[in-house]
Amino acid sequence: MSGDADRPSGTPASGDDGEGKGKREGDGDGEGESENGTTDGYRRVPSTGLEDGSEDTIQLLVANDGDRSALRELLADRYRVVTDRLEDADLYLVEDRAFPEYREALRERTETADPTFVPVVVVRGPDSSRRSWPALEQRSDPPVVDDVVDAPIDPPLLYRRLESLLVRRRQSIALADQVATLEERERELRGFKRVVEQTGHSITITDTDGEIRYVNPSFEEVTGYTASEAIGRNPRILQSGEHDEAFYEDLWGTISSGEVWKGEVVNERKDGTRYVVEQTIAPITANGDIEGYISVNSDISDRIQRERELRQRERELEVLRQILTRVLRHNIRNALTVVSGYAERIATDLEEPYAGMGEAILETTDKIERTSENARAISAILEESGGVTEHDLATVVENAVATVRERYPAVTIDVDVPSEYRVLAGAHLQHAVDNLVENAAQHNDADEPRIDIVAETAEDVRLVVEDNGPGIPEHELEPLDSAEETPLEHASSTGLWLINWVVELSDGCLEFDVSEDGTRVEIELPAAGTVDPA
Repeated sequence: MSGDADRPSGTPASGDDGEGKGKREGDGDGEGESENGTTDGYRRVPSTGLEDGSEDTIQLLVANDGDRSALRELLADRYRVVTDRLEDADLYLVEDRAFPEYREALRERTETADPTFVPVVVVRGPDSSRRSWPALEQRSDPPVVDDVVDAPIDPPLLYRRLESLLVRRRQSIALADQVATLEERERELRGFKRVVEQTGHSITITDTDGEIRYVNPSFEEVTGYTASEAIGRNPRILQSGEHDEAFYEDLWGTISSGEVWKGEVVNERKDGTRYVVEQTIAPITANGDIEGYISVNSDISDRIQRERELRQRERELEVLRQILTRVLRHNIRNALTVVSGYAERIATDLEEPYAGMGEAILETTDKIERTSENARAISAILEESGGVTEHDLATVVENAVATVRERYPAVTIDVDVPSEYRVLAGAHLQHAVDNLVENAAQHNDADEPRIDIVAETAEDVRLVVEDNGPGIPEHELEPLDSAEETPLEHASSTGLWLINWVVELSDGCLEFDVSEDGTRVEIELPAAGTVDPA
């Protein structure tokens, strides 16, 4: 470039001093233009802007203030022009004399941006053609300079060449975005494939005609068909004959309409054995069109078998329960009636030691009968839905105490249960309290057996039954804590089980405190009005 600071170097004068008098065809009134269509040494064309409405940034790297101002004025109508320090731009326009200074920085920017294209254009002054300029003839890979514009500058030609380079840049950006999108999709597909191949569910992908295109390893394991045997065939290879045509018509009608189908299907393996799957089939869509179907199958054969066995077991237990609660209880009652009759005659008609034997037999038959009644009550409790009703606690306790006093007249029983205490409990609360009080009396071998029954209330109602007997053996309480009964660990009295279940079904709490001084049993029950009886 020349040393003329008034216009870009190498820009020819317009045949005079650059002050125009003529008017260019197709322009406005031509003010400030010369006859040959130049303005400040540049032929100017109207600005059309970018077709997509975006604004490309051009970085001017020109040392001469006049040249830089002229170029900025020439390009400002079409582009965003920056002339300050080196920054990110869509195109770099560099004068030949400044290029060596920026060469490495521009190389770094173009290499860093790769594969996005960042064009570099050099403006070569007229004196450059008369000297060797190796920087423009470099053979590095990739080259730093993408185009060279010779001065004097022809604006229309400059615009075309710049726009051509910027179009390439925009295309490279769009292509880079597409590549990034494809790479992201590829990563997602790889992740999806890993999940599909590692899942324990059998997965099948078919096209719209139902032809299998993919199966995962679980499919091979469950069905016995290898991938090569299944791909290209129809899923009907798994049909067991369990379902009719209407079943499959409904299935295909659902998924072909774009909806998801779910249900249980009985399939058949390659070896002919049947299995049950919980199947979900969903359409695979793209731009609203169905391109195939994916089927996810969970083998539930074991669960189905367990459910069948459980139902069978429940039926067997129901039969057994009926036998125990009806037939055996009826038979036991009849048998005990006969035994009690003979035992009573022995106790009254014979002398000792036979009379004592008769009393022992009567006591044992009485215990067996109460155990039978407890078993009947337990069976009834298990049949209940768990609902609770309102009970007058004082009346319940009075009934239990009256029975125990009749059976165990030697036991002193003190009762302090206010008449206004009402609780919410299951229908068999009376039976539970009967057993609780009787248990305190039956096993009390103290010299002066005593039972204290007290009720108190805060949020709930607490019923306390305390005796001075030997206490309940630990082995009888352990099954209640573990919630199970085994041949080696069992309560000798079904009464304890009955009490426990009644309290649990009443949403209450049962506690035992056994010491050398006796046994203290606490039952907490909801006070009437604190819970919904329903």
